[in-house]
Amino acid sequence: MHTSFFEDNILSGEDTRARLTDVGAYGKCNSVSFPGSSLTLRTAWEDSIEMQSALSWTPGLLERSERDHNYSLVNYLPLLFTKSNSWSAAVAPYSEEFRYGAYSRDGESIHSQNFLTTLGHCYQDYLAHHGSWAKSLGLEFSTQPSYNLPLNFVSAMIAQGSAS
Repeated sequence: MHTSFFEDNILSGEDTRARLTDVGAYGKCNSVSFPGSSLTLRTAWEDSIEMQSALSWTPGLLERSERDHNYSLVNYLPLLFTKSNSWSAAVAPYSEEFRYGAYSRDGESIHSQNFLTTLGHCYQDYLAHHGSWAKSLGLEFSTQPSYNLPLNFVSAMIAQGSAS
């Protein structure tokens, strides 16, 4: 995870970590004080992930997909390279699309839908990890989840635990 990079390279100074809760992620705008309380929330903010790729992927995705759906996705990989699975659903990564396997009533590949479900589970794990990491630093975590990614925004928000 990229939080290891932050731990090893950015938060490694003696007073950097201590000052993190003083300044938070984006200055004065990140502090919310509650009337009648000494509680102040400071927030680590992650802007949207905007990775343009032919197909979103992460290490362990094939194994996770097999656990989630009880079959290997390997034989169905060509089905995943579609416009609907690309960033912002803007452009199909290749001019040729394949059709085989099972399809839903609306014509979507079941295997492609299963891929997106698993990718969404991985993203929810990502959000949970970053939320826990921020809490370990004395911060709340806020993000703009799944912006232009082929993921379920509502599921990501539920996994995060709050709207941003």
